[in-house]
Amino acid sequence: MFGGVNGLLEKMKNDKIKPTIKTITFLMELAPDSLAAENEIIKYARSENIKLDIDFFNMLIKKRSLRGAKKEAKQVLDDIHMADLRPNIVTYGVLALSCSTPFESRDIMQTMKMTGHTVNKFVLDAMLNNAFLKKDFRFVLELMEIVIKERVRLDNSTFEKLDQFQQKMTEIVKRKDPISRKENFKVGFAKFNLRYKTWQRDVERRVITERVSKTK
Repeated sequence: MFGGVNGLLEKMKNDKIKPTIKTITFLMELAPDSLAAENEIIKYARSENIKLDIDFFNMLIKKRSLRGAKKEAKQVLDDIHMADLRPNIVTYGVLALSCSTPFESRDIMQTMKMTGHTVNKFVLDAMLNNAFLKKDFRFVLELMEIVIKERVRLDNSTFEKLDQFQQKMTEIVKRKDPISRKENFKVGFAKFNLRYKTWQRDVERRVITERVSKTK
């Protein structure tokens, strides 16, 4: 209606209305999914001396992660540091949206540790969702072990997602889907099923131990 992002900004300028960081963040959320459009907004904000905050950069990471621009999403971390800001847990949650391999998950978690953050349910859920979509049992198993090692507190929704994943994979085997005949699928699913039973007990045991220690 206003001629895109540039048209809206020009209209605001003509009406002598100065955009705030909230305006710029909303514009970033609504802008076309392209580096050119994103860079144009950043360029405008800097020309108007609008201080970009962590919420803005988190929105930018989210946009890039959701469209699969992994390299560009991670590069925003450099922009955050250049703006004299610090990543927060939301930053890593939106970065995790583009994490689709064990290597990428380890890389993000290493970066989190370097900035004093620990993995939480939201970061883990984002990674798990990608692992489920790829039917990557090795990735799922590695994330399950991280839950134990990092003592990540989960809620029922995460356990439900794991149950649903197991059920869907079981259905694939029952209907003899072509993917179920592949050796890596058969081996991976067998390892997942075997570990899932003991993993649930390990998580439950840890939760009970934590509750007992709190009552002392």
